[in-house]
Amino acid sequence: MGWYRNILTILKSEPEEWLCYLYGQKLEDLPHLMKLKSKYTGFLAQVAKYVAYILKNAKINEKKITNSDFLFYFGTENQRSALESTIESLRNKNFQLVMIAPGDLSCNEVNPTFRMTFNPSDILRALILLVRRSRGLFNILKYKDKTAAAYFFSKFLCSHIYLCFFYRVLIQSNPEFVVIANDHSCANRCLLAVARHLEIKTVYLQHASVSEIFPALCMDYAFLDGVHALEIYQKCKKNAFDGEKRSPPTQIFLTGQKKKLPKREDKKGNIIGVATNTTDDAEKIIFLIKYLLSNGLEVRFRWHPLQPIEDIRKYKNELKENNLLIFSDPHSEPLADFISKVAQIICGDSSIHLEAALSGVIPIYYKATEGDIRDYYGFVSKGLCREAKNPQNLLSFIRGNIGNREINMHAIQYYSSTFGTKWQGQEGLLAALLLEALINNDAINRMKIFPYVLK
Repeated sequence: MGWYRNILTILKSEPEEWLCYLYGQKLEDLPHLMKLKSKYTGFLAQVAKYVAYILKNAKINEKKITNSDFLFYFGTENQRSALESTIESLRNKNFQLVMIAPGDLSCNEVNPTFRMTFNPSDILRALILLVRRSRGLFNILKYKDKTAAAYFFSKFLCSHIYLCFFYRVLIQSNPEFVVIANDHSCANRCLLAVARHLEIKTVYLQHASVSEIFPALCMDYAFLDGVHALEIYQKCKKNAFDGEKRSPPTQIFLTGQKKKLPKREDKKGNIIGVATNTTDDAEKIIFLIKYLLSNGLEVRFRWHPLQPIEDIRKYKNELKENNLLIFSDPHSEPLADFISKVAQIICGDSSIHLEAALSGVIPIYYKATEGDIRDYYGFVSKGLCREAKNPQNLLSFIRGNIGNREINMHAIQYYSSTFGTKWQGQEGLLAALLLEALINNDAINRMKIFPYVLK
């Protein structure tokens, strides 16, 4: 039962309500999460949902994970795209790599991954934790937030199976470094917690824009995109729990935005990209697109990968593909391909604005959400994009931008420090060189890139 004592030690340092950070600590700050609330409410229904999730991802005979220098985990396609160029660079240097991803991600033959599937040992251990901890955990959550307990209890229970899975995987692979691209999802936080317990070095490669509701950095190393992320994480120190406050400070490197993006090119047409996120009001988005189409504009419409099914159905029912409108399904068309096919992008609070600007595509901020914070990532205030207050205002921006591809270099550099430098387009290689120096104990300052430490 050594595994049990180890996992209890981890949970004592970082309990389930912190491992499931967004639902356990920030649910009130994220009202859009209520769109994802389960129709199965209460203790027994949520336990059944959790057990069903485990069984759905169970696998009896699985390939054993081998020893590695670096173990990478990515939970979404966006996270994978941020890690992929670094993975390729390390592979070219003959490092031993292990990549792990949920089973619902599409297969990548260039960099094959191990699926996050649960073997009988994982399941048995998780069920033991379920029996011994579930009722007490439910009562704690119910006292703190009845909504979290009633609708999202299964998400907290998932921390048990993730801890069991990653405990087995890290023992098997024995990596020098664990590398992630997300610091607030339950799976990523469980991986970090196990790695810290096993004294494995941890690395965070930022994959998207960050905000002040994010958890405090608690990794050994963080490769952030730019000064903006550094300033935000300085403010996130207030979100640390007791165990994180006692951990050594994170060394931070500014390595630019690491996703592979299309090269800037002159667009022959003026196709307008419209992208949504999960917080957007579907009716407002539909009205906007119909307004653009009625003014003769070509639109390529992309919804968020985690968009609620009911929103997608509504979009497809009320908007019909035609010569002027094309749907961009995020599960079949990579973001880079979407960006490469448009001249301007309209979006609310999303890191797509930055990725568009980096690719020479004009970003326009248009908010289609009531009540949430305006200019969440500061893209408008920092000059990265212009804000349209209404559809008429937006139309004048679009027509005024035709033939104009000017971008604000200083604004982009604030968010992606490598823009306009020799490392632009080589950010994955830069991260790989830093990781190589760290694993070989070489002096980082030979690269003339010096780490920051949050004060």
